[in-house]
Amino acid sequence: MESKTLPVLLTAFLVLAWSCSAARKCTEIHVVNDLDLNDVLDVACSSKDDDLGGKHAIGSAKDFRWRFCEKDVVYDCILTWGPVSTLFHAFDAGDDATPRCGRVCSWVAKPDGIYFSDTFPPKSLNLTHSW
Repeated sequence: MESKTLPVLLTAFLVLAWSCSAARKCTEIHVVNDLDLNDVLDVACSSKDDDLGGKHAIGSAKDFRWRFCEKDVVYDCILTWGPVSTLFHAFDAGDDATPRCGRVCSWVAKPDGIYFSDTFPPKSLNLTHSW
């Protein structure tokens, strides 16, 4: 590869990476396990076009996260803790009932339900779903 080609490829890569985060509004979703110590949270989230790898077993004090730049997308999640589970919209740009998160959505699983925060690490938690 010629020495002049490398700077051109690097510039193209940086422009492409910048276009996702700056030109389009990208969002990062976190699903956090804040259950009892040693309890595992099973997380399965998907959109109509992306299953995000199927089911994920998240250990205590850990999180499952993903990032996307589409503006008209819906992500649903099923969280399972032992014998109980809940299904909810983790992100829905067109649904006023879904909490607005801007660039960050944090969903925190606790023993009494699922909480929402628009920051990560999560602050000002609001209970949105019971088990």
